This record gives sequence, C-alpha cells and structure tokens, in this order.
Amino acid sequence: MIATHTLGNARAWVLGIACGQPVGRDRPGEFASAGDDAARLRADVAAFVREMTAALDRLSPADLDRRLVPTKELWGENEPHEISVRDALLQVIEHASLHLGPCAADARPAALAVAGPNPRPLPWEGRGAQ
Repeated sequence: MIATHTLGNARAWVLGIACGQPVGRDRPGEFASAGDDAARLRADVAAFVREMTAALDRLSPADLDRRLVPTKELWGENEPHEISVRDALLQVIEHASLHLGPCAADARPAALAVAGPNPRPLPWEGRGAQ
C-alpha cells in the first residue's frame, strides 16, 4: 500500500505538476491497494521510470524556476499554493524518503532472519553496515 501511494505521489508531482502532463490521480485508491501483486507494482514502477526520464529530459534548467499552482487533484492534502518546478521535484524526494525510509528499516529484521548469522549489508546500507 505505501509503495503504491509513493508511486502515485511521484507520478502526480513529477509528470503532472513539474512536467505539465495530463495525469490523473486516485489518492484514496492508493491507500486501498492490498499489495498482493508485486509483479504489477514492479511493472508500474518501470513504466514510471521510463515516463519520468523522458519528461525530465525535456525540461531546461530555466524550467526549474517556473512558478505554478498545482491542481487540488494532484496536490493531495491541504490547499495547493504556488511552487516552482524545482520545489515539485524536491517534494517527491522528500515524500518518498518519508515513507520508504521506515519501510527499509522495518525490512532489516526480516532480512536478517532470512539471511542467518552473517548477513551481507542490505543494498541501502552501504559497505560498512553489519
């Protein structure tokens, strides 16, 4: 559920708000997802990465300072206010770290239980973690 929500947020803010593409968002539906189709989620993430890469390639450095007021549908909670394209992109990073950081921390005990007594560092932990 949280991965689906984070992906929905990223699509709305990168493609819709920052890049101005027509994107719909069903925020309540993001929270209603059951997480029972990992293959579908992986495919959705891969499609988003392709779309995001193409959309960001079309932005110029000057576009990052362009000011806009996002639609309520894409904004999410609270009332939208004027932001820059740069602000929109930074929001995606902040939002993803807010949700996915705790997910990574929560995954460590399960990963250790599966890995046994001498596990390798998890991918997000770097070289020195044990």
